[in-house]
Amino acid sequence: MKDDLKVKYPQIVVKECEVFYNSDNKKILNEFYEKYQVPEKDRGWVPITFTEKKYFIGFNAQVANELDACVKECLGSESITAPQKIKIPLIGEVNISKVSLPVLTILLGAIDGFNPCAMWVLLFLIALLLNTRSRKKMPKMWNLR
Repeated sequence: MKDDLKVKYPQIVVKECEVFYNSDNKKILNEFYEKYQVPEKDRGWVPITFTEKKYFIGFNAQVANELDACVKECLGSESITAPQKIKIPLIGEVNISKVSLPVLTILLGAIDGFNPCAMWVLLFLIALLLNTRSRKKMPKMWNLR
């Protein structure tokens, strides 16, 4: 079952847990029982499969068909929408639908390109050079001559 689902729907994550010998997995199973409100009479049966919306007990052709339909439904309801506004440090909130792509690219590249660690190293090196107080000693300090 697991391998069939992975082949048919490579974008989903299928996780198998052994619950008889592993107490941590048993605790996780009990949490799922509570979350999905599984009746007491149905608890303890394995295999049990949990999806985003339902759970399935056992595995046969009927359960396989229902599980397949449920996975299709879950994947079909998946919608990703891009944010219309983004928050940029020092500038604030920007409506990306009203800014041209080149301007947005340059702006985000400049923000991403700023490296505070490199700035501190640069300031340290400049301070070190200024501390020599001699233009003749500066190249010697870096073994340039």
